Amino acid sequence: MSDESSGREPHALHAALGSGAADWADPRVAELLAWIRAGDRRSELQELLRGSVLHSLPAAHAGVLLELLWDWGMVEAGRMISSLPQLRADPEVAMQRARLAMCMRDYAAAIAASDVAIAALLQPGLSIEELLRLCVAGAPAEGMLRFERQVLGSRLHLSERLALRWEALHRAGMSREASMMQLMCQRYFPERASVWATAGNHALDADDLSAAEAYFQRALRLDANWTAGLAGLAIVCERRKDWIAALPYRRRVLDTERALERDDAASLQRRLRYAAALARLGRWREAEPMFRAAVHSQALRQLPAERPVLVRVFSQDLYAPALVAALRGRTETAARAGRAHPAEAASGAGHAEHDQTGDLTGRERVEATSGEEHAEHDRAEEPASSFARHEAILLEQLALALREAARDPREQRWVLALCAYLSGELERAYELLDRAEVDRPDDLALHYLLWRCASASAHPQTASIRNFAEKAARAAWEAEPALSQRERGYAVALVPQLGETAPRTETSAEPLGPALPLPAAVEAQSHQPAREASREMALDELESVQAPVLEQLERIVAFRALHEAAGASPLGAAAASSIALAALLASVTSR
Repeated sequence: MSDESSGREPHALHAALGSGAADWADPRVAELLAWIRAGDRRSELQELLRGSVLHSLPAAHAGVLLELLWDWGMVEAGRMISSLPQLRADPEVAMQRARLAMCMRDYAAAIAASDVAIAALLQPGLSIEELLRLCVAGAPAEGMLRFERQVLGSRLHLSERLALRWEALHRAGMSREASMMQLMCQRYFPERASVWATAGNHALDADDLSAAEAYFQRALRLDANWTAGLAGLAIVCERRKDWIAALPYRRRVLDTERALERDDAASLQRRLRYAAALARLGRWREAEPMFRAAVHSQALRQLPAERPVLVRVFSQDLYAPALVAALRGRTETAARAGRAHPAEAASGAGHAEHDQTGDLTGRERVEATSGEEHAEHDRAEEPASSFARHEAILLEQLALALREAARDPREQRWVLALCAYLSGELERAYELLDRAEVDRPDDLALHYLLWRCASASAHPQTASIRNFAEKAARAAWEAEPALSQRERGYAVALVPQLGETAPRTETSAEPLGPALPLPAAVEAQSHQPAREASREMALDELESVQAPVLEQLERIVAFRALHEAAGASPLGAAAASSIALAALLASVTSR
């Protein structure tokens, strides 16, 4: 349907429905809903639902509307509509109502709705309990179903309805009833991959990894690309800490669901799980862009259980204070000022009121909806996260002070880029560095930082940026043998082979700085002891000096960047340089 054919008339119907001048039985409602979906017009759909009277909504249009609400995570609205009196007995709407109730963890309502959906396919007078009894006795399914042609065509949907009831019983803790539903599904529908994948998920809940593996493998024998089977085997491998074996399954889930091409919550969670699998194998260069993109994704609001994971990643493994602050909410300083932290405004990340996990399947949804325990863990702030938040406050204050100070615009752009780099806002740092490159074409620090920011955010120009930076490093190394220690460090960070050719002079043999293992205090205590523990490490290189602000800031950035490039923990390097950063802030604000 083209824009011309779907634009004017659906607009008119939208207004008519909202004003009560038309009813939902109008045949053009299907066109209107298609127009809303095609244009991703969520706000217009919300206005329509608020303004219109839904008593005339027929089941045919309700099914399309509920699918749309489900896909867009509008769970409460979907549940309200599916419970309208004229729709309560419709079996297709009942299936939707059961799915929505499951999403909101109302398992009793999900069981009741699935019973309505199942009963529509059974012989008149046959109850669910009688169906279960006959199944245990070995009765064939065909004798218990209605024989009308229209309903026989829906027989393929019976397994989905039974499986939904099975899952609701399992989640409600009704183990005996769930076991009987499992027996029925496996006996009547052994050809369905979904049946065996669900059995595998329940075996995972019971921590029976051998049974779960067998169930998932059987599901994949029936359908080699069954997502729940692939994700289930990945979880089995991860429970066994076989990270190498888990990674291919996580990748196949991405490819099967085309999760790298989509922006919904389900795809985001699958990308995060793949990134975590990469991280467990130490492949941070590949994982970091996915983690960073997740923080800035609007869909993260629908996955509250993933937030604590991201907080730990960015407070310890990648160390990005601004993103930790964004994931946590407002920084203490910003909260007192009554304004959002800049990183939070950029990311748009916030806590969801309800879990809305889109088209996640099986164990993926179970893990995504276990938000209570994760939320409790999130409230108990870890030391590394607390330290990162402290650093975010320092950097916000420093950036504000430097922005307000009168200085050359080109120098200010460079200073703000360095602050953005220190805070871990590498997307913002890239924008500033890209503009500053014109002013500093021969600066190896700029070339290194620009490449680092591009690589971390998977910028399409990363390869060309790296190639240009390597050429600049080689040219500087050959043309200027008396490079400063800092410049030599950046050159070697860009082209490690240059370090092997360095002459063993007293100057060149001088280390870039002290070894920086992760301070034990950062892991076990608050950020204050962590800064105290790192004081001696920072003393030799980052002691307070009487030098221009920009020079001091460049020294701090070099300390962080070059120690990380040498393989030191980002958190350890940050703990060491935080002392100098605080001193620099004090000197700026006292002027």
